[in-house]
Amino acid sequence: MRKFLITLVGALLVAAAVGPYVQAQRPGNAIAIMQAVADGRASASEVLIQFRPGTNASDQRDARGLVNAQRKELLRGGPDGEVELAELPFGVPLGNAIALLAQHPRVAFAEPNWIYQHEATSNDPYFTDGSLWGMYGPSPAPAPNNAFGSRAAEAWAAGYTGSNTVVVGVIDEGINWAHEDLAANIWTNPGETVDGIDNDGNGYVDDIRGWDFVNNDNSVYDGNSSQLSIDAHGTHVSGTIGGQGGNGKGVAGVNWNVKIISAKFLGTSGGTTANAVKAVDYLTNLKTRHNLNLVATSNSWGGGGFSQALLDAIERAADQNILFIAAAGNSSSNNDSTASYPSNYDTTGGTSLNYDAVIAVAALGGSGTLASFSSYGATKVDLAAPGVGIYSSTPGNQYSSYSGTSMATPHVTGAAALYRSVNPSATAAQIRSAILATVTPTAALSGMVATGGRLNVCGLLGVAGCTPPPVVAPPTNLLVTGVTGLAVSLSWNASSGADSYNVLRSTTSGGPYTLVAPGVVATSSVDTVPAAGTYYYVVQAVDGINTSASSNQVSASPGVQVPAAPSNLTVTVPKGKKQLSLSWPVSSGATSYSIYRCVGTCGTATVPPFSALGSVTATSVTVTGLQSGVRHYFYVRAVNAAGAGAPSPIKSGTPR
Repeated sequence: MRKFLITLVGALLVAAAVGPYVQAQRPGNAIAIMQAVADGRASASEVLIQFRPGTNASDQRDARGLVNAQRKELLRGGPDGEVELAELPFGVPLGNAIALLAQHPRVAFAEPNWIYQHEATSNDPYFTDGSLWGMYGPSPAPAPNNAFGSRAAEAWAAGYTGSNTVVVGVIDEGINWAHEDLAANIWTNPGETVDGIDNDGNGYVDDIRGWDFVNNDNSVYDGNSSQLSIDAHGTHVSGTIGGQGGNGKGVAGVNWNVKIISAKFLGTSGGTTANAVKAVDYLTNLKTRHNLNLVATSNSWGGGGFSQALLDAIERAADQNILFIAAAGNSSSNNDSTASYPSNYDTTGGTSLNYDAVIAVAALGGSGTLASFSSYGATKVDLAAPGVGIYSSTPGNQYSSYSGTSMATPHVTGAAALYRSVNPSATAAQIRSAILATVTPTAALSGMVATGGRLNVCGLLGVAGCTPPPVVAPPTNLLVTGVTGLAVSLSWNASSGADSYNVLRSTTSGGPYTLVAPGVVATSSVDTVPAAGTYYYVVQAVDGINTSASSNQVSASPGVQVPAAPSNLTVTVPKGKKQLSLSWPVSSGATSYSIYRCVGTCGTATVPPFSALGSVTATSVTVTGLQSGVRHYFYVRAVNAAGAGAPSPIKSGTPR
C-alpha cells in the first residue's frame, strides 16, 4: 500500500510572527500536529485553507495575515468557497497557525498538508507458468489453480474480458504508458491535441494521457532505462487492473480491455494532500467534461491524518458515480480503532446520492490467510483480495513481484471495471454492493473484514459455477468441556455437510479472532494457550469450498486461579438513615466483588436466606434503602474470570 507520510521541518514559535494571537491556540492540537511534522507525516510550512462561500479577497488576506501566510496555489474555486494552499513563514509552528486561522470568521477550516508515501512490502507467460495466482480459481477451474485467487480467469473463460469503453483512474505514481502490456489500454484524451494549447479547457495543457501533479506537467512517466524504479508502483498497479491479456506477453490484468488514466501525485518524495485533492477533482472533471464512462479510481496509498479537503473531493467524485477504492494499509493494525486514511473515509451522508463510495481492501496471501502486514477492521475494511507475491508490469517492459495492500486494491478496481463492462447502466452504489455481496466467505477473514470474505470476480459476474453454493451452517452448542493447566478442551455439535472445522481464538470478546486449529475433522479440539489469561473461542464449519459463520462464543481462563476470600469484612453505620457501609481488603487477582445479604435471623451459613445484592469493582460500598432498626448480615466473594472465591467472614450491622 502507499502510505501517506509528512515532510518534517521542526520549528519553534516566533512570537512576533503571530503577534497577540499566540495565546489563542489549543495546546493539545498544536502538539499533535507538531508531532505529525516531527514524524514525517505533514508538511511543516504549508497549510490548506477552505474559505466560506462569498469570502472576498480582502477577507482572505486578513485571514492569512493572522500568520503572515502567502497564497501558494488556488486548488479549487466555485460557489462552495475557495480552497487554497498557503505557505507559512519560517519559524511559525504549523499547529499554532492552524488554530489561529480556524478562528477567522471567513475560514471554514484549516488543516495540514499531509504527505503521502507508498509502501509495497491466458497465453501470457506469467499466467501460464503459475505466477499470477491472484487471477486463478480453485480446481476444477481451468489450470493453473489457486483456491484463494480472485477467479478472474474463470470470468475470462466465460467471455468477460472487459471493454475499452470503460475507464478507471489510477491516483498513484505515474505509469510507464508505453509498456508492452499497457500501451493498448492507456486512455487518450478525446478533447486534447499535443499543441501547447488547453484544447478541452480543463486547465491542463496537453493532458493527453493524464496529468503529473508532482511536476505540474503532462508527462505521466518520468523514468528511463537507468531509472526503472521511478513510477514503478503506479505501473505495477495498472498492470493488475488492465494488463493486456491474450497477447502472449507478460501478465494479464483483471481487464484485458479497459482504459486507464494516470493522475500522478506521488513522486520520489511522496505526495501531498493538495495534490491528492487536485488529482481526484481532475478525474471528476474529465468524467463530466467528456462524458467518460469512468467507474472508479484506484488508490494504493495511505497515512497522514484526516483531511476534510480530501473527503470533500472524494464526495464530489461520488456524486458523479465514481468509486474510491483504497488500500487498507500495511501496518497490521485494526482500522476500527486506529483510523487509516484514505480507506477509512465514508461518503454516506456527504453526497446527494447518499451512499458510501469507498471500498477498503485488505491483502490476502496465497494460502487463504490475511497477510501479516495487512491492516484489518470488522467495520472499516470491506473485503480482502490477493496482495502477496503479485506479479505485474514494471517500467522497461519488465515484470516484478510486489506485496502489499497496494497490490490487493487494483484487483478490486479491476473487478469494478469488469462489472461495468457487463452492466453498463449500473450505478457506483450498485457496483459496490455487488462486489461486497458476492465475496467468497473465508475463515481467516471472519471478524477481520466487514464481509468476512475475499474478492470473487467470476461470482460477481454471475458465471455458472462461480457463485459459492449455500454456505454450510455454523456449528452449534460450542462448550468448554475442561481446562487443565494452559490447555482448553472444546466440543461442539456437528454441522451437516461439513468436511472439517476451524477453531478460532481471541483475547477480546467478539474478536478479532486468530485461527488456531484449522481443518479439525472431529467435533472436539484441545487448544494450548501461550499464557494464563481469559480467552474467547468460536468454531466455523468448512465444506471444502465455503466457510460458515461462527458458532456461539465461549470463554475460558486457563492458568487463572480463583481469588482468595477477602480476609475481613467491616460493617459500619454512617450518619445517614437506612444505610450501612461495607469495606474489605483487596483479594489478589480479583476483578470484582459480589455482595450477599441476609436480614433478621440468618445464622452463619453462606447459603439462603443469604441472597446476592450486587457486585462492585471497588473494595467498599454503601448499601442504602435498608430497614431501620433491623440487623443486616453480609459477606463478600472475590470474583475473576475463573469464578468466585470463598466467602469472607460474615459481619452485621443495624441501620439507623
